[in-house]
Amino acid sequence: MARVYRFRHYHSTAHEIPGVYRGPATIRLGAGTGVTIVAKPGDVIVLPADTGHENLGSSPEFHVIGGYPAGQSPDLLRGSARERAAAIERIAHVPLPSADPRHGATGPLMGQWKIGPA
Repeated sequence: MARVYRFRHYHSTAHEIPGVYRGPATIRLGAGTGVTIVAKPGDVIVLPADTGHENLGSSPEFHVIGGYPAGQSPDLLRGSARERAAAIERIAHVPLPSADPRHGATGPLMGQWKIGPA
């Protein structure tokens, strides 16, 4: 079981794809005020490396399962100024996935993936 922490964090070494399988949660995505969504069972969220995310509140039943492209392992960064320079360098070297995590090699996300910090 994966978790979406109740503090803003991001990964500089992996892309992430959490899938919600139980209960709802309010999730903030992106930097600053970002975008707030209500994630519910059946939702799949694609988070390219460097995408901030935070659980703003969830039901007691909320559960997600997380996935990462083959060969990628996530770190856990909170956005401090002292970590940022090294994180930017790592993000630039995270390879794009070989397939859309939900729809395969010719899925719609393959044309959308970008490398590097936002």
